[in-house]
Amino acid sequence: MIVRNEEDRRAVRESGRIAAIALGFAVDLIERSGREKRKDLTTLEVSRQVAKVISYYGAGSAPHEDYCFPEAICISINNCIAHGLPDDLTVLRQGDLVNIDVSVVKEGVYADNAATVIFGKPKEEVHVALIKAARQARDLAIAEIRSGAWVADAVRAMLGAATQAGFGVVDNLCSHGTGARLHEDPIISAWPDPQDLRMFSEGQVLAIEPFVSLTMKRAVERKDGPSRTPAFYLEPASARAAQFEHTVIVGKFGSEIVTVPS
Repeated sequence: MIVRNEEDRRAVRESGRIAAIALGFAVDLIERSGREKRKDLTTLEVSRQVAKVISYYGAGSAPHEDYCFPEAICISINNCIAHGLPDDLTVLRQGDLVNIDVSVVKEGVYADNAATVIFGKPKEEVHVALIKAARQARDLAIAEIRSGAWVADAVRAMLGAATQAGFGVVDNLCSHGTGARLHEDPIISAWPDPQDLRMFSEGQVLAIEPFVSLTMKRAVERKDGPSRTPAFYLEPASARAAQFEHTVIVGKFGSEIVTVPS
């Protein structure tokens, strides 16, 4: 999507605001339940609660709208790192690395955001560092985005944040355009391409979402229950990754993050 006027901008901001509120609700529920050492919190309960929040603000679930995803949001645990399908059998356990991806659509306008948290006490301190590096990778990439800037510079910023922290990236999961649909062009790889001569354009709506992994990895697709959308896994089962995501609007001198709660 290209934002061409203030009406477009207001619509993207509103979808981004709702997506951020819903994600914040999910993060709070998971972190609070982890501190309380709950042993009965299922991914389905989280999804159904978040669905109520999205509906309250007059929006709908983007993955359900575009891909007939059976639940409102994606929740991916441990070596399942993207498009995990919530269900009533998957109970969150102490130390689980939990990725929550919330994308919404309101009046035909989409916004996408995500975060990774630890349920309760971390099993390994490296998981805390991994989450910190993933957040920084997203933020440093966004700092490179402005009209006329090279796409490859944002990609190098993502990779640099990961490698400087001693980690790698998942090289086949990408950032992307959004706004008119959940997933649009441009596709922005996690790995720099020296032949990529694209530049960002003013008004582009982008979802920036690096996946930072313990080592350089490629995710594999698996069918996850009744979902038409395959989930992405890392192998072996001990592999881990963290992801953070914002939706932004490209401006002349920087970018505006719209997935903020106010």
